[in-house]
Amino acid sequence: MVAGSIPVGSTKRLTFFVNLRIYVKINMEKSCKKHGLAEHGHYNNGNGRKVWKCKKCNVDAVTRKRYRLKEKAVAYKGGKCVKCGYNKCLRALEFHHTDKNKEFGIGAKGYTRSWEKVKKELDKCILVCSNCHKEIEDEIINSGVAELV
Repeated sequence: MVAGSIPVGSTKRLTFFVNLRIYVKINMEKSCKKHGLAEHGHYNNGNGRKVWKCKKCNVDAVTRKRYRLKEKAVAYKGGKCVKCGYNKCLRALEFHHTDKNKEFGIGAKGYTRSWEKVKKELDKCILVCSNCHKEIEDEIINSGVAELV
């Protein structure tokens, strides 16, 4: 056996320890002021540096940012349904793309985008309540079915 080489039977053990070290580096339990002992992740802070953050706190921050973005988007589009005027519940208001030139869905897969990108996409949409949105989509689908028959 050559000095410094790995014995044949121990490659699995070495792989386990290397993977464990990577796992511990990526997912570490630390103390959080809000959640106590919680899993932390290594996140980019925007300045090209990685920082440790509580994963639960990070999820909460993203949820708050998305909600604020939706409030801003609804206000930008007039704050009420263009068909019936509904404006009571923010969650019941949706954005309907009027043309097929759709870069992304405003709420698709929870992507958080810059306000400028969202505003550009909102200019292609109308604000409608859930009921009116379903009626609009149903009319689109039924008009296509009528053409086939």
